[in-house]
Amino acid sequence: MATTSCGRFEFGTGGGVRFLGPRSLPVPPGVNWYEDLSWYRIVRGHVVVGRGLRTEWRSHLSYPLSRGSGVGAVTVWSNRVAFSFAAPPANWKRPTLYVARRGSAERAVAVGETPIGWTANGALVTWGHPGSLRVRDGGGRLIRVLASDVYTFVFDPSSRALLFLTHGRLERFDGRRLRILLRLTSVGLSTPLTIQPADDFVALRGQRRLVVVRRDGAVISSTALPHLKLRTDRMSSDAAADARGDVAFTATHGNTAYGSKGTETVYLLPRGAHTAHPLYRKRIAFAVCERQATVAWHGAWLLYTASEGYAVAVNAATRRAVDLSSTIARLPGMDTQDFRADWGE
Repeated sequence: MATTSCGRFEFGTGGGVRFLGPRSLPVPPGVNWYEDLSWYRIVRGHVVVGRGLRTEWRSHLSYPLSRGSGVGAVTVWSNRVAFSFAAPPANWKRPTLYVARRGSAERAVAVGETPIGWTANGALVTWGHPGSLRVRDGGGRLIRVLASDVYTFVFDPSSRALLFLTHGRLERFDGRRLRILLRLTSVGLSTPLTIQPADDFVALRGQRRLVVVRRDGAVISSTALPHLKLRTDRMSSDAAADARGDVAFTATHGNTAYGSKGTETVYLLPRGAHTAHPLYRKRIAFAVCERQATVAWHGAWLLYTASEGYAVAVNAATRRAVDLSSTIARLPGMDTQDFRADWGE
């Protein structure tokens, strides 16, 4: 399915294209920010928070926006809301943390903390300067400090757990238990690196190496990343894992970041393997800035998309490729700024 500024279009297996309806977002129009279906907007100074198309909560206090002030982060789960707000004379390193239950007024519970996410048992994980991870209960009371000097972390919305790096270790906190999953030196990784949840797995990406582990820390695959032509070439998509643990990702070759032509390659790292191999390669006229690529599984098929307007379905088993790019270019309202493609239901 492809989305342009004019609407949503479905591609049939026989090559036909069907108009599905107007372009839509998974959240209400006019929101100030959204991520993982959580969103907020400011309405006459009040913070309005929701998930998906549903409004969950409206602040009782007013938070007028001005230069140097604003909402830092919002997280919503079950009947709980947390957000941070910075206002002069405080700076962004010392926002005020607020918590609330649905239907209740917000309470200021701390200064200098930003909410990260709610765990499945209703604990709130926050991050504060300088690098302190903390856990609070549903009412905002401090329960414990997880770690200090932490600057690499990610909240996994599918498992409602926090993953973070500290002292050369990957650790996981699910609201009840803190576990050491992996020591980086044991798999040839060092900081800085990126933590990326990928369904039932976690991808750890360093400068030269990618390691895939299960949520219990067991290593299932690893690979050296492709040797790239230019300093600006890089792994250009997040890693995508299927149910088995096969992982796909993309990397560019010849992207100067100033407008150039080159290639983008889809790589496959099978479960249990120690080397990723190229699956598909696409000639690209690279956008100058803010370009990105994605890969998504659907059974044995991968959908590779690039923000320049390219979309290709690739069968990981047979390597058969179906390039939809030329058809997408002719769709009404096609503009790379609004272009999006994904698997239909």
